[in-house]
Amino acid sequence: MLPSHTYHIYNHANGGDNVFREPKNIEYFKKRWRRYIDPIATTYAFCYMPNHFHMMLRVKDRRAVIDRMIKLKKLNLAKIPILPDYDQPETFNKLITMLEREAFSVIDIEQLDQMISRFVVQQFSNLFNGYTQAINKIYRRYGSLFAPRFRRIPVMDEDYGRKLILYIHRNPVHHRFRKRMEQWSYSSYNTYMKSIESWDKSPISEYFLTYQDFVEFHEHGDPDIG
Repeated sequence: MLPSHTYHIYNHANGGDNVFREPKNIEYFKKRWRRYIDPIATTYAFCYMPNHFHMMLRVKDRRAVIDRMIKLKKLNLAKIPILPDYDQPETFNKLITMLEREAFSVIDIEQLDQMISRFVVQQFSNLFNGYTQAINKIYRRYGSLFAPRFRRIPVMDEDYGRKLILYIHRNPVHHRFRKRMEQWSYSSYNTYMKSIESWDKSPISEYFLTYQDFVEFHEHGDPDIG
């Protein structure tokens, strides 16, 4: 999962189990999401279903993720001042020098991005593992709760992103839990429907420039993502 890239994230329960048995499970998952994922990614859409979930998010830029890695002491650079802009050549070269002092003999942009990617994936693993441990304790179950590997599909363009957001919001209708999107309480759809006065400050405005565009696309758009 590379910096400044957008992904469709989803996972489901093992076998016939449920990931979320009751609303308080979703609230706990959200709490862990804020701890592990919000500092390194922007979430555009979400939907929690009983046995699976869907998210669309964008990993933050190199500087933001590296700053988080430093804060968590995952890059062994806790004593080094934060650089003003990691993406600028002159300051990035300073970062390379700092990394070399930490026993990285050769490192380039691609290698750094791979380090970032491993860190991001590990944050998701921490989220899932901690949530599983809590659910196992509460409901006296054992073993893994989620499928072994969560899916992360790159969102390559704006048109696909718009369709994906609609697909995520329509999930409860698609699976026949509800007849209309607004009847499902566990997605981002209703949150956005209440955002008419602050639409330009919403991250989803990158994909729907106006509130009316969002409403019309969700009423008449094509959710087919292939």
